Amino acid sequence: MAQVASKTCEICNSSPGILFCIECEQHFCTNCKGLHSRQKATRHHEFQSSSQLKYKVKSTCQEHNEDFIFICMVCNVPVCSRCIAETHNGHKVATISETISTSKEIVKHEIACKLQEENRILNEIETAIDVFDCRALAVVNEIKEDEKRIRQKIDDVVKQMIDDVNEETKFGKDTLLIIAENSKTRIKTLTALEEKRKDFEDEKLNVALLKDVNTLQEKIAEIEIGVLPPLPSIDYKQRKMHKTNMASYFGTYSVRLPPRNISNECKMIVTDKGSLSIVDKYTETVICEQPLPAGIQMKLDENDRPFYIDHQTKTTTWNFTDLMQKGWEVMLTSKRIPFYINHGTNKTTYTFPRKTKGR
Repeated sequence: MAQVASKTCEICNSSPGILFCIECEQHFCTNCKGLHSRQKATRHHEFQSSSQLKYKVKSTCQEHNEDFIFICMVCNVPVCSRCIAETHNGHKVATISETISTSKEIVKHEIACKLQEENRILNEIETAIDVFDCRALAVVNEIKEDEKRIRQKIDDVVKQMIDDVNEETKFGKDTLLIIAENSKTRIKTLTALEEKRKDFEDEKLNVALLKDVNTLQEKIAEIEIGVLPPLPSIDYKQRKMHKTNMASYFGTYSVRLPPRNISNECKMIVTDKGSLSIVDKYTETVICEQPLPAGIQMKLDENDRPFYIDHQTKTTTWNFTDLMQKGWEVMLTSKRIPFYINHGTNKTTYTFPRKTKGR
């Protein structure tokens, strides 16, 4: 038995077909399933989760009642000897064992490459965290050295500056730790897939195994390799002492922090109250919250499914991000304030880049 790959709803052909009607043998999305269940003729149809479906992989050609012995490289289907002479005449073929061996090598290579890259990224991040901690500590110590050369009455200034350093460096370090945890998660997933691949070594070479190898290859392709972010740094520059301004007795520090990429590390959600929240994908922690852009309203359909209306452009959509112009992405500043960036033009703005009508 081989597990079914992800399907698209066979009714609307757009949303994921996460449900399977046993009677109709069709995949449905949640919305289309609700419509299907309200019709009198199909009201009592039973549904099953698509992720739990498994199809039986046949090893015998139904047309000729012969065992499959080759894979047609043109049509990418198993064939028997009579299929080769008839419907697949002239097509390039390979034995099932050859195809499985090739696919297994590809899977092995892809896992190894992705593991190597993820481990490299993780090592650099962990090293950067150690260096960042040392530099942050050095900055704090330099601030304290300045403190010794001035009078006690500037204690409040010292405390404020140290608090600022600790706050900024903590955010930078926390950001890297989150990215590192995401990298570890991907490594764990790839390692699990590698163990699954090893299990194939002792299995019989047949079409069922080929299906499982192909499914494993699809899962590997779904894993997006992480990207090493801009690594943070912190420096301190001392100032010459001036009598007029006690704060000028202290140096200044600068911190370079990696921006939070919303699409990779966070997600945008619209709460029941109609406000736009940015939430960490893995901890579900609300990072920031703000009202929906002016003119955009969230409503619920009869199945309590949210949809969005842009009254300025007269646009209705199920996905809030569809209201945003293409090419724009949401990022977070070091102060956790959302802003929008267009990577094509390098333009940034704090204003929601609303998609104009007809575009």
